[in-house]
Amino acid sequence: MPLCRRLSFLPGQVPLRESRHLHTLLNLVKKESQRIMTEREMEEIFKLYGHSLMYKRLKNKLLLSNLLDNESGELLESFFSSYDFRQDTAMNYEEFEFHIRVFKLLEEQEVLPEVYY
Repeated sequence: MPLCRRLSFLPGQVPLRESRHLHTLLNLVKKESQRIMTEREMEEIFKLYGHSLMYKRLKNKLLLSNLLDNESGELLESFFSSYDFRQDTAMNYEEFEFHIRVFKLLEEQEVLPEVYY
């Protein structure tokens, strides 16, 4: 409760600008608690969802870019669960980058529905 007193509002009465800061803080805490995905895990996730050829085409650019750096495997799994790519879809890096960036933005804003397995 000291945090609420210091910011001069009660729980449930969060002003808009403070709620944005709290949302950003919660996202940072959430990210820190997630384990960062390794190259091997990334490859396994692509394979698990039937996109091994896509991974082979995108691997070098994915590793050289910072697109998935500091991301957990959960992000990529949620991405493939949410998007309906046909197996072995021919996709270039720019298309993949566009889709994953939009997905990350929507996830950060918490506008995506929960995916249940």
